[in-house]
Amino acid sequence: MRALWLASWYPVQTDPFNGDFIQRHAASAATRGPITLLHVEKISGKRGKTITTTRKTGDLTEKITYFNSPDVSFRLWRSFHSQLKTFLFYHKMVKEYTREHGRPSFIHVHVCMHAGVYALWAKWRWKIPYVVTEHYSIYIPGNPGSFYSRPFLYRYINKLILREASGVHNVSGFLQDCIQQIVPLRNPTIIPNVVNTDLFRPQGVKEKPPAGWLFRFVHVSSFEVGKNVRGILEAFRLLAQRRTDWELILVGPADEDIRLYGSPISQHLQWTGAVPYEEVANHLQQADVLVLFSHFENQPCVISEAFCCGLPVVSSAVGGIPEVVLPENGLLVRAGDVQDLVQMLDQIMTTYDRYDRQRIGEEATAKHGYPVVASSFDRFYAAAFK
Repeated sequence: MRALWLASWYPVQTDPFNGDFIQRHAASAATRGPITLLHVEKISGKRGKTITTTRKTGDLTEKITYFNSPDVSFRLWRSFHSQLKTFLFYHKMVKEYTREHGRPSFIHVHVCMHAGVYALWAKWRWKIPYVVTEHYSIYIPGNPGSFYSRPFLYRYINKLILREASGVHNVSGFLQDCIQQIVPLRNPTIIPNVVNTDLFRPQGVKEKPPAGWLFRFVHVSSFEVGKNVRGILEAFRLLAQRRTDWELILVGPADEDIRLYGSPISQHLQWTGAVPYEEVANHLQQADVLVLFSHFENQPCVISEAFCCGLPVVSSAVGGIPEVVLPENGLLVRAGDVQDLVQMLDQIMTTYDRYDRQRIGEEATAKHGYPVVASSFDRFYAAAFK
């Protein structure tokens, strides 16, 4: 079967981390055979020519079209114009693909809106079936900007895309259940996040700071409000009143406001800013525990990456996180409960010897490595198109 991937999110020049987990899924699937992935990216308020870039890495071919969208005040017109151009550019790219390779056996959509609109049309027009991978946390009730707060037309089309899909894949049972409260799914399947285990793997003995050993926590995120980094800093401020034999490495694009918020415990903090994927692996390997305290989540890739490095995790019990953070590899805390987080931070430092980092790494690698995830996609396709 010849698969064509259409991704609504994808790493681009203006945001190299957007949908990078989709890129890794594509790289894993391409280990089983050639994959072409298409993405259309709107650049608001810019003027200039439409540009299409092509990159080929092994059996993965990535084609991204950048187009300009007018920066106008009339929101409905701006949205309609953007969606129409997105659809037309997908149509152009799919026609080019078909001329070169023939019509695809099926389409694999990553995130319904807006690549799924084209896949839906292709099914009606050319009888090309499609499957969907959905990562979007908007389906979680209570999440700001959730599916339930979206305009009627958005909800109607989104549900239609999911209903017409031959199969729907999620990385967590939690998100899958949330979606099935909205629309029944065909062949619902759980396939975990994929991790580049050549980078994210246990490292023997971590380097210790020159002044002596300190217990090293690490937080990795986009530093969006939902990641609740302020709550993390508040918890560590309280932890500093109990004990001071620790440090916290904060990896991500922290702004001046959040850095100022952490100033009372600045002697315990290191801010790295945004770093390349390879450096994230190094920070996880050099740490003792990953800390997350999000208000809302699906199932963050960084948890899988931490496990592959043999790292225990302390996280809020939200979304699909309780499916993977278990007593043998970490601790869960109540979302938003700073005192509970302080207690668990202190506890994991005190009982750290009970965690077998080598075993955590081996079990995660067996679950999240490229070969096993690629095999899972093969089974997903076989079930959807039998």
